[in-house]
Amino acid sequence: MKIYKHKAKAYAVLVKAGKYILSEDERENKKQELVPAEYVEAVAMELIEE
Repeated sequence: MKIYKHKAKAYAVLVKAGKYILSEDERENKKQELVPAEYVEAVAMELIEE
């Protein structure tokens, strides 16, 4: 599957806002969505670069 950089950036913003999480270990409430598995590494890289 192709990983789109703009989607990874969007997921990174949502993770920082607390709307999405990278893993179940980070879950604070049931409303949080998981970042799709194929984007986890790309989103983590985006978060590191910011």
